[in-house]
Amino acid sequence: MEYGPAPEAPDAVKAWLDEHGRKFGLFINNEWVTPKGAKYYPSYDPSNGELLAETAQAEKKDVDAAIAAARTAFESWSQTPGVVRARYLYAIARNIQKHHRLLAVLESMDNGKPIRESRDIDVPLLARHFYYYAGWAQLMETELRDYQPVGVVGQIIPWNFPLLMLAWKIAPAIAMGNTVVLKPASYTRLSALLFAEIVAEAGLPAGVVNVITGSSSAGSMIVTHPDVDKIAFTGSTDVGRTLRHQTAGSGKKLSLELGGKSPFVVFEDADLDGAIEGVVDAIWFNQGQVCCAGSRLIVQENVADKFIRKLKARMEHMRVGDPLDKAIDMGAIVDKTQWETIDSWVKTGIAEGGECYQPNIRLPEKGLFYKPTLITGLDPAAATVQEEIFGPVLVSLTFRTPEEAIALANNTRYGLAASVWSDNINLALDVASKIKAGSVWVNCTNLFDGASGFGGYRESGFGREGGREGLFEYIRPKWMDRPRPDLTSMDLDAATNEPVKPLTWGEHVPARPAAPTVGRANGHDLPRVGPHPEDVHRRQTGPPRRALHHDHHRRGRNDRRAGWRRQPQGHPRRGGSGARGARCQARLGDASRLQPFADSVFHRRKSRCAQRRVHRANR
Repeated sequence: MEYGPAPEAPDAVKAWLDEHGRKFGLFINNEWVTPKGAKYYPSYDPSNGELLAETAQAEKKDVDAAIAAARTAFESWSQTPGVVRARYLYAIARNIQKHHRLLAVLESMDNGKPIRESRDIDVPLLARHFYYYAGWAQLMETELRDYQPVGVVGQIIPWNFPLLMLAWKIAPAIAMGNTVVLKPASYTRLSALLFAEIVAEAGLPAGVVNVITGSSSAGSMIVTHPDVDKIAFTGSTDVGRTLRHQTAGSGKKLSLELGGKSPFVVFEDADLDGAIEGVVDAIWFNQGQVCCAGSRLIVQENVADKFIRKLKARMEHMRVGDPLDKAIDMGAIVDKTQWETIDSWVKTGIAEGGECYQPNIRLPEKGLFYKPTLITGLDPAAATVQEEIFGPVLVSLTFRTPEEAIALANNTRYGLAASVWSDNINLALDVASKIKAGSVWVNCTNLFDGASGFGGYRESGFGREGGREGLFEYIRPKWMDRPRPDLTSMDLDAATNEPVKPLTWGEHVPARPAAPTVGRANGHDLPRVGPHPEDVHRRQTGPPRRALHHDHHRRGRNDRRAGWRRQPQGHPRRGGSGARGARCQARLGDASRLQPFADSVFHRRKSRCAQRRVHRANR
């Protein structure tokens, strides 16, 4: 069946660009600001090379102004009740749905991805995340009452999913009471600027969300700025490694979502036709420019030849063309530099001994388009197999046993995602649990939701975005702000006039003289009945007896479980090491005051035991 062209109209986007004179400044404090250096850079449509607009290049003064606005807004936004913050997030989500078509078309024109993906995946997920975190904003005061916002958050997003990455970062940040300075990627700036207008239209207070555009130097200024409390970055592993060095020792929180080389494992009992469609979604979704793309196909030997034949036949029917055409499968590569990088990796794979297959399909004469590519016959250690290409290039390997499949899947420095295909669900789940990856899909791929956390291991980064897990990247415990204890207010030792160090449970108490004895039985001294003489004075200066007695009574029933041991007289006492001891210390404060009473109880118990032994001996 032949599909005729069915393009989405770009008129609304062009009207919005013309409204701004096709020239955009920086969005700070809910208004457009001219950059201090008055420098602008062009933004092109990668499918036809058409100039879309010019965007500003932020300099240090611009970055300082944006962060200062965010810091000022944080003072009031962090104190705004969660239910009020939730109303703003709901308003943003509704405005996203209101401008759904405008956002989708602009995303495809700015990025080059098919309109079907931006319209049916990116923009719905954008709204979904704001709805989801609006709910969490309402729950913060009850479910997360021991936490507080981090402060000013610097966020740097990539060019492959500008809107989706923006939602992953901004929604949880402002829901928890933080303020944001966002820097979109150099290639795709326009959709973030449109989102800034949508935020202002929703009535969000000035300074809560600020968007600045620029090169990597602007991102470095945000990362190293002393008034930024948290950095959230999505991008390449090399840049993520640089950010770790820049933030080390600064006290800034850092979350990184980096690259990947995800395995796509197919067992012999899998539905091969379904798995082939899964491969199409895994690697040629968004032209393969996806950090979790299934770029390593690992097929069981018994069905490998059959699977590759079917896959090549499916590639012959792939449609590559205008991103605004609803009938295409692949759009344009985002930039000429990225196109050249992809092509160089394909040539490297051929030089390493791989067999390259590209379907005999026609590409548009204008634009940065690349054919879907399959490379077979490579060694698992080949650079093309090990390194992230970030393009529509799939490499294929084979395995015999599930153990070998697991070894091949884990044979990478990344650990972001994976996909396992088998009709035997027990086998699939067993293999999935042994693959070291942040997300593992079974008989599906590239499924995302606002309620589900996403992130990687190894060199794919750390931290999670999305779901409840994503909240903890933007909050910190309240106890971190508690003042240190004032040592001048501590009790003074009567003999030395120096502060008495509080004892913690499990710490040895200095030994004291044994209690006077009243006789001997079976070669042992019999302590006299009653408390130790020193306890009479100490009890008067200690905490209220009722509290001590209640706590000791509760702990006495669980003395073995709490770690108490009965020691001979004169031996250093051993405090409780369990949770009960910790709670007792927290309630009573100075543990050294509790010890005398515990000692007196210990002596009374030992005295009674000795008396019973004498009584039995006399009988």
